[in-house]
Amino acid sequence: MRLFHSLEEFRDFTRSLEGADEAAKIEALCNSFLVDPVVVEMPADPFSDAYRRAVLDIHARISGRACYDATTMEHTPLDVARFVARPAAYQYDSRWLGNYLESFGHIIKKLDVRPGMRVIEFGCGDAELSLHLARFGCDVTVVDIEPDYLEIVRRKADRMEVPIRTVRGDFTDGVNLESFDRIFFYQAFHHSLEHQQAIANYAQMLRSDGFLVFGAEPVVDPAGPWIRAVPYPWGPRLDGLSLRAMQTHGWMELGFQRPYFERLLARHGLGYEQESSPGNDLASSIVARRVATGPAVASDPAAEQPRPATLDLAREWRGRMLSIIGTRAGDWLASEGREGVVLYGPYMPLAAGDYLATFELACDAPPAAHRLVATCDIACGNEGRRLASIDVAGIKSRDPFEVALPFSLAEPTDLMQFRVIAADGIPIRVRDHVVVERNTFAKAA
Repeated sequence: MRLFHSLEEFRDFTRSLEGADEAAKIEALCNSFLVDPVVVEMPADPFSDAYRRAVLDIHARISGRACYDATTMEHTPLDVARFVARPAAYQYDSRWLGNYLESFGHIIKKLDVRPGMRVIEFGCGDAELSLHLARFGCDVTVVDIEPDYLEIVRRKADRMEVPIRTVRGDFTDGVNLESFDRIFFYQAFHHSLEHQQAIANYAQMLRSDGFLVFGAEPVVDPAGPWIRAVPYPWGPRLDGLSLRAMQTHGWMELGFQRPYFERLLARHGLGYEQESSPGNDLASSIVARRVATGPAVASDPAAEQPRPATLDLAREWRGRMLSIIGTRAGDWLASEGREGVVLYGPYMPLAAGDYLATFELACDAPPAAHRLVATCDIACGNEGRRLASIDVAGIKSRDPFEVALPFSLAEPTDLMQFRVIAADGIPIRVRDHVVVERNTFAKAA
């Protein structure tokens, strides 16, 4: 990994890569990051106009362009005949092609379509996925800001003798807010500066049982390795490949932290389901369905409604208690002796008050007396500010045991997470289940 502390350092590095083949350049750029603290200063509210202006300021610094205009700066002159004959997935080596074909299958399965369904793809590019759906019998519309891409799509559709509707527009183009069974994106949504308005449009366009699918989008885990690329709730990505794209073309190359993306969807009544392939980053997806029941993430933490005295996170926040190193077996996550985060999530809202969180753990090979087994902690906010923690040690039995951790909130928050971090060399299991209840003892005291 290579870190750059200024844009000047990064520009010098890109000049040093001149003459290398493109595959070597991509590998080097993907493993480099800008860590200039001046660039990453952001307002607190990621939904504010001030935050949007800060994003544009960062883009201007990186791209060297005074202002961003999607109509001109997302323009990509293309050799139309070449892309008709050999779409982008077929223009490099067999591994590249295999990853793309695997990801196409993943996204198509997630879309769960039937012939006759109305499907729309935004930012379609050469629309290989949409053409598969059209051949399957779906009623397909594709939207792109680049007219050359739309011409490529039309020519390929004519060759296949399948109907497909092409529309020139951006991500906020609601196609007159027509209704669709599926709305999807493939390596495209991160170009949308106005993505907040776009999600509001899509929520209106979905039919009652419809949903959105985001394919291969840069939504990063705040506890994961890609946090260097997206060190804020959302904004220009700071990995070398994205920096080069912004400097060369002026494109908007955004990334999103998962808590922000979940909150964005929840503001419009949409849930968040993520699935990734460990061996192929392209075969990853986020499905956003309407939330029929269960807790909603309030757009304003201060508007949080009173919640029940006891919250079972495994039941109420299904699928949002996560792990970085854990191996799942039923409702347990095992560290298998690895050091790291076994359990975290669910980035939930919580009103002000005194609480007690209860974790359930087991140690498969109790260590010598008083040796650290794990740390349980509670954090909040985009920055993961720690509110309380407790070290777990002195475990003598393999039987499951509970760890109770009191904590207090002076004001409402909507990004609560509960974590268990395993010590190195100690095999522990953590139940995918945390109970949070009002701490009546604290009130009495």
